[in-house]
Order: sequence, then structure tokens, then C-alpha cells
Amino acid sequence: MIAKLKRNANITAKATCTTATTQRKS
Repeated sequence: MIAKLKRNANITAKATCTTATTQRKS
């Protein structure tokens, strides 16, 4: 269960990172 939460957090962080980078480029 904890591993699943950790993985979800990683995915969320990755998505946030990508979004922030994309917004900065524009």
C-alpha cells in the first residue's frame, strides 16, 4: 500500500514538473 502511494506521488511529481516546464517555455 505504501509503495503504491509512493509510486502515485512520483507520477504526480513528474506530471507537475512537466507542466511547469511547458508553461515556462510558453
